[in-house]
Amino acid sequence: MMGFGFLFMLLLVFVPLVALIAVIILGLSSTNRQDKQSGSKLPPAKEEQTAMVESSSVCSHCGAGLQSGWSYCPQCGAPLTQ
Repeated sequence: MMGFGFLFMLLLVFVPLVALIAVIILGLSSTNRQDKQSGSKLPPAKEEQTAMVESSSVCSHCGAGLQSGWSYCPQCGAPLTQ
């Protein structure tokens, strides 16, 4: 037979712990269900502009994107004619 101390430990420690875990699991599943029903998605991330997008010309030797004011291609090192 189990003693009173063991039953008391079950009531004070394990039952609240199991109840807390159940509440957390149910809360997470209801949050996921609401997100799927509402169809809310994160907006697409803004694309960062790179040097290729801002480039005004390309290298005649390797085709790398160039910015105005450059004297040499950063990719192949060829001198640029402007």
